Amino acid sequence: MKHPPLPWQDVPAPVLSPTLRALVEKLAADVGRLNRSITDAVLAISDYRHAADPMLTSEVERMVCINTDMWYQALLHRRSPSDEQLEQISVLAGRRVHQGVSLPGLLRAYRMAQRDYWTTLLDRAGQDGALHSELLFQVSPYLIHHFDMLSQVMAWAWNAEQSQHERWRDRLRSELWTVISVRPDDTEAFRSQTEALGIDPTVSVCAIALRVPSPGQQATRMEEAVHRVMLEVGRITGSESETIMRTLHRGSLLLWLPAGHGEMLLEHVRRINSHAGEIARRLTQVAAVGVGLPGSGPRGWRLSAEQAVKSADGRDAADREATPVCYSDVALYDIVGTSDNVKRYFDALIERLTIEPHLLETLTTFFELKQHRKAVAGALNVHPNTLAYRLERIEQILSADLSDMTWLSKLHTALRIRRRD
Repeated sequence: MKHPPLPWQDVPAPVLSPTLRALVEKLAADVGRLNRSITDAVLAISDYRHAADPMLTSEVERMVCINTDMWYQALLHRRSPSDEQLEQISVLAGRRVHQGVSLPGLLRAYRMAQRDYWTTLLDRAGQDGALHSELLFQVSPYLIHHFDMLSQVMAWAWNAEQSQHERWRDRLRSELWTVISVRPDDTEAFRSQTEALGIDPTVSVCAIALRVPSPGQQATRMEEAVHRVMLEVGRITGSESETIMRTLHRGSLLLWLPAGHGEMLLEHVRRINSHAGEIARRLTQVAAVGVGLPGSGPRGWRLSAEQAVKSADGRDAADREATPVCYSDVALYDIVGTSDNVKRYFDALIERLTIEPHLLETLTTFFELKQHRKAVAGALNVHPNTLAYRLERIEQILSADLSDMTWLSKLHTALRIRRRD
């Protein structure tokens, strides 16, 4: 891994007085204690403490030793870090990406190390005013320069590795989406891709479709928009955004959110619907949100995605409320609408009522007010007897029974399909 060119000679290492040189030589000869102290402090940082990689401790020890050696060599021999040392630092900094150490965590660890190097010098100087003056006016400017240069190396290496890692994850997501959408019977490829992304292939997922308006033709702008959305989604769901499977499809950003450990299906649906509502409220740039039902395996993932997209597509464009459309609320009407002969039957029910338009208005109000006849009569501004006559007339025309739940369901479904058309 290459490192960026750095102006090491802009601030030359100081020429130490004999007294300070002798002090630094003693510190360099007994560096083990300082290295252990720094290593313990770094491993106590949250990012490091929660990392699961068993190699992390030994890598931190190695990083500390390399930096200590560079620091003392710079003071004693006015020697800038070698390319080999910088390469070692770069590789170890890049490794932190895969160990779950954030860039702020990495740089915090380095700031702690440089603080310890400096306070060790000050402590050994004791009450010697001349040494304190030399450290303050001659050594500290170089110390700031030295650590700034190395911070740049580590930040550059971490960002380079993070970019490469994200490109790799994007490729895996693309390949997984191909399996889901094109080869849903290829369960082996599905298992391989999900596991590579750190996703349990057996877990049930709910898909969410976010209608994200395109910010323009430039791909980088769309990537930035998706990145901002994913950061907020991560905060809402309590997940690391990079661990969420996502893809762009038909103008929607598709996400698949897994069930929690031991979570029942209905609990999973309620939780994801709640997250979707929060996403709709917080992300004003999202025009519509649709939520599918849980599914597992490649076919289940695809079906949930299709339901989420259909739900987002079905949202009334004039509805400006920040509410998602959940497929669980529209499943019955969608199933009816996808069968031509079934849809024709339900359309025919409504068509029979259009010969007397006030009957259609009466039936619509009857369902909107949950069959409360007094409220329906008031909303229609008619006498209760008139309402009773109209309802009887509906029953007569359709040979229906409005006290029968089956007929109520059929008529309610027919009205919903008519509104969607």
